[in-house]
Amino acid sequence: MRQHQRRGVVLMRLYLFEASSGWAKNYGTFAVGRLGSEELRQESAYYPGSSALGQRKYDERKLWAMDMVTCEGAAFDPKADLVSQLERHQIWVCVLYEPFLRWLGQQDLRDLSILPRKVDLPDVPPALVGYRRTGPEHFHGSISGEARAFLRRLLPTTRLEIPSQVHQILGALEGGR
Repeated sequence: MRQHQRRGVVLMRLYLFEASSGWAKNYGTFAVGRLGSEELRQESAYYPGSSALGQRKYDERKLWAMDMVTCEGAAFDPKADLVSQLERHQIWVCVLYEPFLRWLGQQDLRDLSILPRKVDLPDVPPALVGYRRTGPEHFHGSISGEARAFLRRLLPTTRLEIPSQVHQILGALEGGR
């Protein structure tokens, strides 16, 4: 995808990658991009004179990777292991997202425009649906006792698509005591 420019200012650069685990198995499209100079310099609407990003450590190297089926993704520091950074996020992704990140992390990420747009990931088993990443262990502990009690009363009477979800949620709530 070409880089958008306006009066010499670079806007977000976004590249689409298609990945497959083989014929009639998994297929996914991922958008990978970086903030451009204009986004990085955007002034805050609430705090004139300061950055809209505040003190956050964004720079032109940080990557955003989005699963285009679920429309969820996360930002990653390309200097660190991308898959280990994924553990911090609770995002809904297809089964190819993590293997795609593993592949992406093995590439030279200085120039995304030269990377192949077709990515073969042959070792991913077939799956019909994606999944939500569990995120960090401490997340479940942040649920208040009152919220846990309410959810325990609500969940057994709620019809969920997958019955095991009830047990997973209740197990997570019990772990957060």
